[in-house]
Amino acid sequence: MEDICEELDRFTFEFFDTLECLQEKREYLNASIRDGYLNLSKARYSMGNKSVGALQYSHKMDCALYHVSLFGDISKEESENAVVTFEMEKALPRRAKGTSKTGYNEKEEEENVVRRRKPQRSGASSDEATSRIQELYISKEENLPVEDENVDGCVQDPLKWFGILVPGCLKTGQKNFQSAIELSCDIVNLEMKVKEIIEKLNVLKIRKKELLEERNKLQEIED
Repeated sequence: MEDICEELDRFTFEFFDTLECLQEKREYLNASIRDGYLNLSKARYSMGNKSVGALQYSHKMDCALYHVSLFGDISKEESENAVVTFEMEKALPRRAKGTSKTGYNEKEEEENVVRRRKPQRSGASSDEATSRIQELYISKEENLPVEDENVDGCVQDPLKWFGILVPGCLKTGQKNFQSAIELSCDIVNLEMKVKEIIEKLNVLKIRKKELLEERNKLQEIED
């Protein structure tokens, strides 16, 4: 009986601590979403209403930097009592395949370099011109970082869809929504933990009630 009472006390304290943490996370989530939409409105005001929206990128473009994964065995029969956890994975923005650090295509850069070159004199041979172009191309390739072959074509920061020099409020809004994603995962995990604690408390209460009934029966028999 004493062990059960101690377990009940421990789970009760843990329940209220988790509930308090859950309430704080919910308040932070509301603040992050509110500030995110506010900063997004500021960005639209400074850049123009049509400059920040879904029309600035294709519906096929998907450059999510945050990915939420679900861990746990979930079966159809025990879907309500299944214990699962949500974990978030962060992906660092990288340069897309075939693009430089500024986001332009390598072929376009090569064409621009060739256009900027002065015309060859009449005495220069075509072989010399070809070799100089190859030297320019090789030197440019050496300065570029090596990209992973498995990286998809769309791996850049989604902020680049709206321009290279975006206002600070748009960057702050992105951080607000990223924080909201993190808080959402934490909130779901805390809700799962609260549910698990409640189930354990109910089991212990039933066990304690059974022990009390057995003790009362023994006392009645002795009397």
